[in-house]
Order: sequence, then C-alpha cells, then structure tokens
Amino acid sequence: MANIPDLVHAIGNNLSTTLASPIDDNDLVIQLSSGIGFNPKGGYIKIDEGTPNEEIIYLESVTGTTAIVATNGRGVSGTSAHSHNIGAVITDVIVAEHVEKIVDKLDNLIDVVYPVGSIYISTVDTNPGTVFGVGTWVAFGTGRTIVGVDTDQTEFDTVEKTGGAKTHTLTIAEIPPHTHPNSLRSIEIAAAAGAAQFNPTAGSTESGSAGGGAAHNNLQPYITVYMFKRTA
Repeated sequence: MANIPDLVHAIGNNLSTTLASPIDDNDLVIQLSSGIGFNPKGGYIKIDEGTPNEEIIYLESVTGTTAIVATNGRGVSGTSAHSHNIGAVITDVIVAEHVEKIVDKLDNLIDVVYPVGSIYISTVDTNPGTVFGVGTWVAFGTGRTIVGVDTDQTEFDTVEKTGGAKTHTLTIAEIPPHTHPNSLRSIEIAAAAGAAQFNPTAGSTESGSAGGGAAHNNLQPYITVYMFKRTA
C-alpha cells in the first residue's frame, strides 16, 4: 500500500466530486469529474455513501482527474468492492485504519525526538508519559541544576555525576591570608603587669577573635522547572 497521505488533506477538506465514468468492482483507475483539492499523494475516498454500494477506496495518487487505486485498495475499512455508475458521489474521508497509522507515526516521532535517556523540561508537573502517551518517565534532577559533561574536568567528566552544596563553611585553608594587629589597650594591660610578664616581641599576646563560623549561601541565581528522564 502507498505511504500515508498528507494529514491536512486527509482530515480537513471534506471534498466532493463525482465519477466521470463508471467503474466495475476491480478497476484500479478512477476518472473524477474534478480532482481539485484532492491530495496528489492519495488518500481515502468514499463512493455512493448511504447506498448498498457504499465503498471506501484507498488511492495511491491523484493526477488531474485521474485517481490511481493502491494495491488491495478496493473495498477497505469494512466495505466491499462494487461497481459504480457515472455520476456516483465521491468524498474524501478519514478512516480508523488511517487514524491508527497516524498515531503510529506520532509514536515513532516521540521515540525519535525523546529516546530513552532523554530529559524533558516543563513548567507544568504533568508526567510526559501522560502528555505523549509513550514511554516511562521519572522525575529527574530534583533540587539540582544541570551542567554539561566535560571530560577535562574531574567534577563533570561523566554523565549524571552529582556534586556541590547549597551552603559551605570555610576551612582554615580557605580563609584568605590576613593579620590581626594587637590592640594598644591589651599591650598597656600586659605592660602594667610587670616587665617580667610582658615581652611584646614574644608573640604571645592575644588579639581577640571574630566571626561566627556559620556556613555561607552557595547558591547561584536560579529558576525552577520540572524535569523528567525517560527510562523506557
């Protein structure tokens, strides 16, 4: 059978014409009174709708007013092939088999665009399996940002590697080098205690401490979305 006809023509036109010449129940060439609007790639037509001779035919192509019937295209979709007289009414239709093929095509398209392992991002929390009707999807990357794989950086050298932290407490090694000058008042107090107890060059005088040691915010600017990974 020929390829599925163009979807726009197959569904939307509601075309109507008549037979320009009679056909018997095995003719594969049909002469139309007018071929205007019919899909050159073919499609389904119905002849003598509502009569005992009603028949659905699958066309392979339409050129001008000549329609070529696909192999095994007579009497499809539960109808039988019949003879039809000149002037019999012809309409373009969409039938169940056509819809099933279209659905199959859409399913295949989803498989191409979103194969297993793909990530789907949306601002709506509906599972893509419900949206597409194809595949198994699970929530992905909750509470995390996405970074591209970079084999030259150990933090990012494999797929789905995790790391980082929302907050971080600096270690001694991470604090920038700095000094805390001794206060004049502490030196005066130490000097008043007696020379034997005070040696300003010994480095034993404390300068006091500062800071609370709390973790600092480590978040980059962000915006939240829903992410799903296709697993099957």
